[in-house]
Amino acid sequence: MGRRVLVATLGGTWAVIPEAVAMLCPERVPLYREAGFDEAGGEVAGMGLPAVDEVWAVGTAASAGRAGEALRAWGEAAGVPVRLWWPDGMGDIASRDDAARMAELIHRIVWHAAAEAPPVLCLAGGRKTMSADLQRAGQLFGHGGLLHVIDVLDRPSREHLERLAAEPAALARPLPVELARRIRPVVLSAGQSPAEAVEAERARLEQIAGDLPRPGPVPVDATPLLDLAGAVQREADSLRASFRLQLDAGERQGAFRALYALPLRALRWLREARVGDGRGDDEQTLAWLRELPKPELHCHLGGVLDAAGMVRVAEAEAGRVAELRRRVPRFDAELRRLEAAAVAGCLEEARALLGAAQDRHGWARALRRRWPEVPEPLGVCGVLLAFRDRQAMLDELIFGELLDPRRFQAIGIEAYERLGDLQGSGLLQSPVTLRAAMAEVAARCRREGIRYLELRCSPLNCTRGGLAAEEVVRLLVEGAEEAAPEVDVRLIFSASRHGDMERVERLVRLTDRLLAEEERFAARFAGIDLAGAEHAAEAARFREAFRPLHERVVRVTIHAGEGEPVRNIWQAVYELNADRVGHGLTLLEDPSLLERFRERRIALEMCPSSNFQIVGYEDPALSPRKGRRYPLAAYLQAGLRVTVSTDDPGMSRTDLPREYLKAARMTPGGLSWWQVLQLVRNGFRAAFCPAEQQASHLHRAEQEVVRWALERAP
Repeated sequence: MGRRVLVATLGGTWAVIPEAVAMLCPERVPLYREAGFDEAGGEVAGMGLPAVDEVWAVGTAASAGRAGEALRAWGEAAGVPVRLWWPDGMGDIASRDDAARMAELIHRIVWHAAAEAPPVLCLAGGRKTMSADLQRAGQLFGHGGLLHVIDVLDRPSREHLERLAAEPAALARPLPVELARRIRPVVLSAGQSPAEAVEAERARLEQIAGDLPRPGPVPVDATPLLDLAGAVQREADSLRASFRLQLDAGERQGAFRALYALPLRALRWLREARVGDGRGDDEQTLAWLRELPKPELHCHLGGVLDAAGMVRVAEAEAGRVAELRRRVPRFDAELRRLEAAAVAGCLEEARALLGAAQDRHGWARALRRRWPEVPEPLGVCGVLLAFRDRQAMLDELIFGELLDPRRFQAIGIEAYERLGDLQGSGLLQSPVTLRAAMAEVAARCRREGIRYLELRCSPLNCTRGGLAAEEVVRLLVEGAEEAAPEVDVRLIFSASRHGDMERVERLVRLTDRLLAEEERFAARFAGIDLAGAEHAAEAARFREAFRPLHERVVRVTIHAGEGEPVRNIWQAVYELNADRVGHGLTLLEDPSLLERFRERRIALEMCPSSNFQIVGYEDPALSPRKGRRYPLAAYLQAGLRVTVSTDDPGMSRTDLPREYLKAARMTPGGLSWWQVLQLVRNGFRAAFCPAEQQASHLHRAEQEVVRWALERAP
């Protein structure tokens, strides 16, 4: 970094320049030392303004006389080099032509000052037109900060300052306390980079600006730099307006509004750079996606854990498992044999010991009844702990051939749900495992950049180990509270199509009662969900069961159209008043219903990995054979409020950044970063939280997204 200059406009009152320099260089020019006046230095540090090495001043011939001589004398006394320029022959600014010539000279001086390091600009001296020209030059060519000087001098104080200024060296020393406290240099703005248009035309501007003139009178007969810089900026403003009009005309839904104010280079990059088109670096893309602030609206607690997470949750019950092994010999003996098989890496023996060799589908669920003397979930915990040092083997046991992502396609909902039998309600049957699982959820959010999470859970399914449903809910609420403030975690209760109606009604009654009686629960509750295989029961069947929650105006999301007919989506909306629909993959079959989704802003929760794995939508990176075309691009084009989530990240072997990449890969031609950010914004706008909190999440996310885009745009 080269020399740093303070550029100032000079009028009759030259002392404002030493007052500004003293703010930037308190050790070198200690004007405020005796007053203990450190607020100015603190303000400079807070805004990132730098110290300066020289002063460059621009004035008229009149101000360059007595005031200029005093300023140079002060500079000699303070050890601060001072250079001074003025338009040749201009005694004062008396016409429009004079103002233009002064503006030309100011622009030249700022241009050259910025050649080595962004100059700090002091706007306190000279006529108002000169200060305006100085600020405009800084906006075009870049600056290190803007300063002004204000004072509250009464007549005696002003006369005192004038007496001191009569001896310029006096302003190189500390001012008297009563005088220093009446002067306050003010930071108007932190630094600013050169205008994008100026950077693009730097070679032309450099040629026009010429060399730095010698201090003193400068012939200024024309305004070439002022004219060219103005024309370049006007052209850029016109291009920006045209580009934004194109953005608005070409899309049926917007992005974060602050993005439209980004420099053109950043806007073009967001619109043109592609994600998931097979030409980018996936690892870099995933790193950038992790850094984005994201919402997650469709994630089931029962499928959130991977093998390592399941083992960590089981570790929380290691003490009780060890105690039971001492008390129940058969439990201990079978776990010993399983541990030996795991240590030896004998997968087939482990399968045989667990019954997986004979029963490929129900062996994990059968563990809950295998040892009657062992309360849930300790039997499952014991099995998981046997693989604490062989987590890859545990993955093989659960997934088998589905470890190959090319085989993990179109397996159907029933086979997919069995992949979660070792977690979910199999594991979450005690206070300890519930707390541990919620801690895993919070840690996952922090790793993946998730700022807002709606977690689906079925509290009635976690009562087999002896917990009451209310106690399960209390533990879930506490876990959600502990994730704050980094993550806003809210709960969605899931009713199942598979069970009997009495169980659904129990869940509704529980929810209704807790909303009426428990403020902590109400603050964390987001809505109700209907999940499970759609062919098990139509949504219309649950209309009366959901009525008490409809009367409470509880928000509703329904799994529908996950490879099943579009009629299921219609029922979700018209029978159960869905505010959002999980998956909704067959909506294109009914254009009228699709249009209603757009009009009513009913959101779609798309989960690319599980859509690929359960239904078989095409992913060119994994499935050379043609499958179903993923409808995400069509939904975006139609202006639908479509979002991206994980569904069951542990079961799908994914995370939220990977789901965005998967969504792009499953979209022909990929997605632009602009579309990725639209998906992010859609998620925040579709969140089931109060409007004030939703606005707060959107505002914070928008600030992060703008910084993210500026840092990554070429």
